[in-house]
Amino acid sequence: MERSTDGINFLKISEIPAKGVGKYSFVDHTPINGINYYRLTQYDLNGTKTDLGVKDINFDIENKSISVFPIPAKIGASIYIEANYPYTFYDFELLDVSGKILLKEPKYINKEKAELKLPDNIKPGVYILKIGKTESRKVLVGL
Repeated sequence: MERSTDGINFLKISEIPAKGVGKYSFVDHTPINGINYYRLTQYDLNGTKTDLGVKDINFDIENKSISVFPIPAKIGASIYIEANYPYTFYDFELLDVSGKILLKEPKYINKEKAELKLPDNIKPGVYILKIGKTESRKVLVGL
């Protein structure tokens, strides 16, 4: 996978090993604000090279917004996450104040809310919800 901001000069950002027939996916965790051009070239196991074209995606990163609710959350309940920008897949991690990971779950979200069920054994307190590699929010859990 290659990315460009001008559609002409591309830099390699990922390599996905061939695994035969099937679906492949890639998430750009560090897109550039504005239009990103992505070029995919397929190299088959036999060495055949196929250019699969260029696709563009516009990222409005400067105006991003993530909401976590309800605050406070109830023990044994769920929290919900809404985002207004076009990332589609996140690794969510819920950490206590010492940094211990209490919950780790991948979820899809794109202008829809994602639901995370809090662990049944969670105690009232303040927690950190890591959203992907660059975002985090405080989560208050009450009775």
